[in-house]
Amino acid sequence: MADVTLSATAVTLATRTSDLVGSGTSATAGQTFAFTPADSSDKYIWILEEQNSGSATVTFDAGDVPPSHRAGLGSLTITLAQADLRGVVIEGQRHMQSDGTITGSVATNTVKITVLRLPNTN
Repeated sequence: MADVTLSATAVTLATRTSDLVGSGTSATAGQTFAFTPADSSDKYIWILEEQNSGSATVTFDAGDVPPSHRAGLGSLTITLAQADLRGVVIEGQRHMQSDGTITGSVATNTVKITVLRLPNTN
């Protein structure tokens, strides 16, 4: 079981989001996180903010749900400098676990994580 459970904020096309200052969930060094997407085909942008303590590393675990052709790409590691704020698009097809979650961990310092679900424009 993950130490931190994340939820997503839906983004609507051509509409500004709610105020994101102060949003997100903090995960400290050594903690794991889990996120359950609504659908494996949805795309998410994850906002990662190092909390001014030094560098940090966030790892998104490799997926284990075949027959996705992207699950075999492996884990994804994002390194953040002190007080760094970065965004990364995460695909369920690459990182989805057999229980329907996207999981990962934080190493070295605290990171605030905000998950935004991108609108389906198809």
